[in-house]
Amino acid sequence: MLKITKLLGFFIFPVFVILWNAIFVMTGLYDKFLWLDIPMHFIGGIAVAYSFLLTLDYLHREKYLKLNKLFLFIFSVSLASLFAVGWEFYEFLTQLFTGIIYQPSIADTMKDLFLGLLGGASASLIFILRKN
Repeated sequence: MLKITKLLGFFIFPVFVILWNAIFVMTGLYDKFLWLDIPMHFIGGIAVAYSFLLTLDYLHREKYLKLNKLFLFIFSVSLASLFAVGWEFYEFLTQLFTGIIYQPSIADTMKDLFLGLLGGASASLIFILRKN
């Protein structure tokens, strides 16, 4: 039987990343430590991919889905990438409406997207290799 509370529990990791981000913004840590943005985007990609991997693995074990490893990798990396793009839209809109500068350049935005993708790909690869 599908347990919604169990599925929701898988998404605690991205929630923690969002909370850490809020704390870093409110305390000004991003302004004090400019490099802090780099691991946060990478960890965000890991958190999102891992949450979806846990969800898909659970659905596979409960026989709701049948997935091969290549599809699982591509799908989880795609979802992590989608969330990275969504996060960059959030940063853009926050900057637009509040004036808080999250995206100082296009290069910074591209770096953030790449780190989210890399985090998602890393988590997916490790998860799938450990399942063997």
